[in-house]
Amino acid sequence: RGADPLIVLVPGVGMFSYGKNKQTARVAGEFYLNAINVMRGAEALSTYAPISDAEKFRIEYWALEEAKLKRQPAPKSHQGRIAFVTGAASGIGKATKELLEERGHRVVGVDLAGSEKAQAAAAELGGTDVAIGVAANVADADAVQAAINETLLAFGGLDLVVNNAGLSLSKSLLETTEKDWDLQHDVMAKGSFLVSKAAAKVLIEQKLGGDVIYISSKNSSFAGPNNI
Repeated sequence: RGADPLIVLVPGVGMFSYGKNKQTARVAGEFYLNAINVMRGAEALSTYAPISDAEKFRIEYWALEEAKLKRQPAPKSHQGRIAFVTGAASGIGKATKELLEERGHRVVGVDLAGSEKAQAAAAELGGTDVAIGVAANVADADAVQAAINETLLAFGGLDLVVNNAGLSLSKSLLETTEKDWDLQHDVMAKGSFLVSKAAAKVLIEQKLGGDVIYISSKNSSFAGPNNI
């Protein structure tokens, strides 16, 4: 199983549990808390005495349990990576989130639509061990930072950012108001800037690399040096 501890206690801070994914880490924490409750119960009546090391080994490496573990599917191509997707409650964002989860990512879906819609879209992927939904306005720096913080608390890190949040106001030049212009640029230009900046601080501190992706319109084009 490896020699690294699954439970680390930091006095004055709390308990940290570890595993290959959020589910196994959560289960390790639950087992630890239950073990402490058993010890407290025993000591309330008499004294606590653990079973022998040989018996613990027999239970931990039970032949049928070993056989079950060997039949588990191989890790997915992006197992353990944590993705942060904006505009994730519908459309391209939702499809992106589903694809990332299918390939092994743990996904945080961020959307302006509200926490209920964001959480509902996340729940479709398999619950909070796999994905969570966060309601946030990407044009608000404080809201973006709060969403990043929630990501770190939920999954312990960040590896991939998908800047997808956007909107399209189909109006002619003369019908487009200054408010329309500001809204589009606040969401797509400023929003992606704020998300990338907040995420970059985490990626740099982790020292594990990472990726930042921008979803652009199919109507966009690239002008090479010869076309400028």
